[in-house]
Formats: sequence, C-alpha cells, structure tokens
Amino acid sequence: MTDSRSAELDRTIAVIHDLLADWSDGPPEHWENASVPRYLEALAARLGSCDGFYANQGEPVPWNGWEVLREAIQAAAIYE
Repeated sequence: MTDSRSAELDRTIAVIHDLLADWSDGPPEHWENASVPRYLEALAARLGSCDGFYANQGEPVPWNGWEVLREAIQAAAIYE
C-alpha cells in the first residue's frame, strides 16, 4: 500500500473511531440517524447520491475512494 493510500485509510479509520466515541454513552443526541438501521440507510443513500452532492458543491467527486467513504461515514450521522 502506498504512503498516501495508507494515510487515507488511517484517516478513515480515525473517523470511524470518532463516531464510535460519540456512542460511548448511548445514541448521540446530535445525530439525526441514531440507530444502526437508520444510520446504514443514510450511509447507503449518501453514497448513492455522492455524484449529485459534489456537483451541488461545485466540486468533482474525489478520485480517492477512501475520501468519499470517509465523508459519507461522517455525513450519514445527519444525512436525511
């Protein structure tokens, strides 16, 4: 694995650990999708609409899949 790819993976893993820490005392109040099924549904929807999301932001879809996944993992907590 290249250094940049390894760094992207490390950042993605860190995001997952941060989200897990949000759950340390139960479902986070600031999460819109505070159950596993709702979160996974939102994650799937966010990944399915990532082309439109980036287009609306005036940005190209990142070439790095880890970056797309990391952003989707974070967004799924509040994505509707």
